[in-house]
Amino acid sequence: MVPGCEQGNFVGPTVITGVTTSMPCYTEEIFAPVLCVINSKSLDDAISLVNASPMGPLPIPAASCKG
Repeated sequence: MVPGCEQGNFVGPTVITGVTTSMPCYTEEIFAPVLCVINSKSLDDAISLVNASPMGPLPIPAASCKG
């Protein structure tokens, strides 16, 4: 419970993982503090995905290299 928001007027930060480009959380705008995580095979693939986003290139891709 958040003090001052007992009636439910607060949306806590949310992380959604395993997102694909066909999911509503990717294709529709969300008016809440939400981070949608989409996995990518490479930084180039991540940049292409961001540039093709229906919301425009808003996020900055973060990549990790795994051998």
